[in-house]
Amino acid sequence: NLSVLLDTNRVHVYPSQEQLDLAYRVAIDVQRFDGRFGEGVTLNAVWTLLDEQKIEPLLVKRFQFTAPTPAPDYEALVAAHSEALAALSQAIADEMVRFAQ
Repeated sequence: NLSVLLDTNRVHVYPSQEQLDLAYRVAIDVQRFDGRFGEGVTLNAVWTLLDEQKIEPLLVKRFQFTAPTPAPDYEALVAAHSEALAALSQAIADEMVRFAQ
Protein backbone atom coordinates (compact mmCIF):
# COMPACT_ATOMS: atom_id res chain seq x y z
CA ASN A 1 0.00 0.00 0.00
CA LEU A 2 2.73 2.51 0.87
CA SER A 3 4.50 2.27 -2.48
CA VAL A 4 1.23 3.07 -4.27
CA LEU A 5 0.25 5.85 -1.86
CA LEU A 6 3.71 7.44 -2.00
CA ASP A 7 4.09 6.78 -5.75
CA THR A 8 7.52 5.18 -5.41
CA ASN A 9 9.12 1.79 -5.88
CA ARG A 10 11.55 2.49 -3.01
CA VAL A 11 9.39 0.79 -0.38
CA HIS A 12 10.81 -2.50 0.86
CA VAL A 13 9.71 -5.14 3.33
CA TYR A 14 12.07 -5.95 6.21
CA PRO A 15 14.08 -8.09 6.24
CA SER A 16 15.25 -7.72 2.67
CA GLN A 17 17.75 -9.90 0.86
CA GLU A 18 19.06 -6.83 -0.98
CA GLN A 19 21.64 -4.35 0.26
CA LEU A 20 19.56 -1.18 0.45
CA ASP A 21 20.47 2.48 0.77
CA LEU A 22 17.52 3.68 2.84
CA ALA A 23 16.60 7.18 3.92
CA TYR A 24 13.79 6.23 6.32
CA ARG A 25 12.44 3.18 8.08
CA VAL A 26 8.93 2.71 9.47
CA ALA A 27 8.51 0.48 12.52
CA ILE A 28 4.99 -0.58 13.50
CA ASP A 29 4.07 -1.95 16.92
CA VAL A 30 0.61 -3.50 16.56
CA GLN A 31 -0.96 -3.51 20.00
CA ARG A 32 -4.40 -4.78 19.02
CA PHE A 33 -5.80 -6.13 15.76
CA ASP A 34 -8.94 -8.18 16.16
CA GLY A 35 -12.57 -8.39 15.18
CA ARG A 36 -15.85 -10.14 15.78
CA PHE A 37 -18.47 -11.28 13.31
CA GLY A 38 -21.21 -8.69 12.91
CA GLU A 39 -19.58 -6.26 15.34
CA GLY A 40 -16.35 -4.70 14.15
CA VAL A 41 -12.60 -4.71 13.77
CA THR A 42 -10.17 -2.75 15.94
CA LEU A 43 -6.60 -1.84 15.03
CA ASN A 44 -4.45 -0.05 17.61
CA ALA A 45 -0.81 0.55 16.76
CA VAL A 46 2.11 2.85 17.41
CA TRP A 47 4.28 3.56 14.40
CA THR A 48 7.64 5.28 14.25
CA LEU A 49 9.41 6.99 11.36
CA LEU A 50 13.16 6.54 11.79
CA ASP A 51 16.05 8.33 10.11
CA GLU A 52 18.07 5.41 8.79
CA GLN A 53 21.35 7.33 8.97
CA LYS A 54 20.97 8.48 12.58
CA ILE A 55 18.82 5.57 13.79
CA GLU A 56 16.67 7.95 15.78
CA PRO A 57 12.91 8.54 15.75
CA LEU A 58 11.70 11.43 13.64
CA LEU A 59 8.02 10.83 14.36
CA VAL A 60 6.13 8.59 16.76
CA LYS A 61 2.39 8.33 16.15
CA ARG A 62 -0.45 6.42 17.76
CA PHE A 63 -3.04 4.97 15.39
CA GLN A 64 -6.51 3.82 16.42
CA PHE A 65 -9.16 2.60 14.00
CA THR A 66 -12.42 0.70 14.18
CA ALA A 67 -14.46 -0.54 11.25
CA PRO A 68 -17.87 -2.19 11.39
CA THR A 69 -18.45 -5.68 10.08
CA PRO A 70 -21.96 -5.29 8.68
CA ALA A 71 -22.51 -9.01 8.14
CA PRO A 72 -21.72 -11.97 10.40
CA ASP A 73 -19.46 -13.76 7.90
CA TYR A 74 -15.80 -14.15 7.01
CA GLU A 75 -16.05 -11.94 3.92
CA ALA A 76 -17.21 -8.94 5.98
CA LEU A 77 -14.64 -9.63 8.69
CA VAL A 78 -11.77 -9.83 6.18
CA ALA A 79 -12.99 -6.68 4.40
CA ALA A 80 -13.01 -4.77 7.71
CA HIS A 81 -9.48 -5.99 8.52
CA SER A 82 -8.36 -4.85 5.07
CA GLU A 83 -10.02 -1.45 5.60
CA ALA A 84 -8.15 -1.04 8.89
CA LEU A 85 -4.78 -1.85 7.28
CA ALA A 86 -5.52 0.52 4.39
CA ALA A 87 -6.32 3.29 6.88
CA LEU A 88 -3.02 2.68 8.69
CA SER A 89 -1.12 2.80 5.39
CA GLN A 90 -2.86 6.05 4.46
CA ALA A 91 -2.06 7.63 7.83
CA ILE A 92 1.62 6.69 7.49
CA ALA A 93 1.80 7.94 3.89
CA ASP A 94 0.12 11.25 4.82
CA GLU A 95 2.60 11.88 7.63
CA MET A 96 5.59 10.92 5.48
CA VAL A 97 4.52 13.38 2.77
CA ARG A 98 3.93 16.10 5.37
CA PHE A 99 7.29 15.36 7.01
CA ALA A 100 9.17 15.51 3.69
CA GLN A 101 7.83 19.00 2.86
